Amino acid sequence: MKWRVRESFIMDTWCKLGATVAEIAQQFNTSADTLLKLNNLTSSDQLKAATPFDVPLKACASMVRNGSLDYPLLVANGTYVFTAGNCVMCKCDAANWTLQCEPSQAKSSLWGICPPMQCEGSGNLTLGNASSCTTCAYAGYNNQTILTMLDSSTCSGSGNNASKSSLHSWSWSYLLISIHLTLLCLHSIQ
Repeated sequence: MKWRVRESFIMDTWCKLGATVAEIAQQFNTSADTLLKLNNLTSSDQLKAATPFDVPLKACASMVRNGSLDYPLLVANGTYVFTAGNCVMCKCDAANWTLQCEPSQAKSSLWGICPPMQCEGSGNLTLGNASSCTTCAYAGYNNQTILTMLDSSTCSGSGNNASKSSLHSWSWSYLLISIHLTLLCLHSIQ
């Protein structure tokens, strides 16, 4: 059975001096009304510099099974995470809002070496590869193996052969997004 999970999650950003709710809404591709409601504000005048401000971020669609140890795997646009004991790296791209996963080549934190990532019934197709419009997609992991599945629901015209997936690695996602936003805010202040 296939699952496609597409959710959003909330993260904090820091408001810069003189920022307006409308500017922040435009930056994060949302509405000023949404941001006001999310932060319990009635107007932009209540926005204070150098205070946390919640913004919704879209997460890429996922094919991770609900029994996987990393379900639900949520990765925001422009970020990436490592999962399956660091054996798999997944990234999110707004071009198609589907997680793209591939073997990470990193040292596994769960196994001596990373388990094989070949799609069953595909011949030689492995995670991160595609043939025609069929992709070997990441479907999660358990204590013994990395789960993959054949996905023929979409066909990427860009030639990107990375597989589709989704991550539960909230701490990594949050950390990476926070670093990006902190750097963005510091750059904006200068």
